Amino acid sequence: TFDHWEIFYSDDEGQFTTPGSLAGIEEDATINIYYGNSPFNQPFRLVAYFTDDDAVEIDIANFDEDMIESITIRGTAYEGEAIKTPFNSTSVTFVVITKEGYAINEEEFLSYIQRLYGENSTSGLGFTSTQNADGSTTYQFTLNMRYLENSLTTNQFAVNLYVEED
Repeated sequence: TFDHWEIFYSDDEGQFTTPGSLAGIEEDATINIYYGNSPFNQPFRLVAYFTDDDAVEIDIANFDEDMIESITIRGTAYEGEAIKTPFNSTSVTFVVITKEGYAINEEEFLSYIQRLYGENSTSGLGFTSTQNADGSTTYQFTLNMRYLENSLTTNQFAVNLYVEED
């Protein structure tokens, strides 16, 4: 659902980091911006923001904190509360760091998702793992939401991590 607009102007290096003002514009208003008319006579980026009312709630169903150092979903640290992602999001990236001596069983993880959400649910899955200097392992996996949304019956998506001793 549309929420509001923000505008950013180009800085000296060409990056759109300088916030502009759209003050006084109602959230549901239609705005017309004419490039070349002040203050829009410089490069700008108009950004639309949307609410997550209809979002998919992603939750981690089963993990042991003694085995997991951290979990991040879409760049947000998972702390036991579901993290929302819009239905139209093309992909969701999870980053899981296991503690030293523990590993994610990739086969069980994939099998779990396929059992719950269908064979096609893992199509386009990206999965990498990196051994860290401190003995922990960083796993990054990206699920293509387009393959999942047709198999979700509610807006709940639970992921079960299969962590075992390495």
